[in-house]
Amino acid sequence: MATFTATLATPLTPEEAFGYLADLRNLRDWDPGTEEVARVSGSGEEGTEYAVKLSFGVRPVLRYRITEYESPRRIRFRASTAFLTSDDCVEVWPAASGGAIVRYDATLSLRGPLRLMDSGAGVFLRRLGAKAARGLRGALGARV
Repeated sequence: MATFTATLATPLTPEEAFGYLADLRNLRDWDPGTEEVARVSGSGEEGTEYAVKLSFGVRPVLRYRITEYESPRRIRFRASTAFLTSDDCVEVWPAASGGAIVRYDATLSLRGPLRLMDSGAGVFLRRLGAKAARGLRGALGARV
């Protein structure tokens, strides 16, 4: 299992930051591992599904589903295939000095025979996560 966590402060209000991150179509704006995103069902709350085309490897399409939606505090979305499970959680808090604190946690678990490559997946996810964190900081006008 590979994990990545990024925490940052943004001048956006908690509602603005949450709204931006809860709409997974914005992934392509800040996550270099994302090529395309389309909402395929729902209105953006729990149960909404997105098709996310990755920009690496054989360019697989993952079907993410929002599994928790507590606006403007917490959202969790998950994709699962025969080969991997991706579980992402975004939490947003008001910052004491104004704006918001955003924490993004991603967990990637390889399944089946690919589990043997879990340690390599950790290195890959940390690299991809570091690039995504830089993109997220830019998208949210954030500071570390």
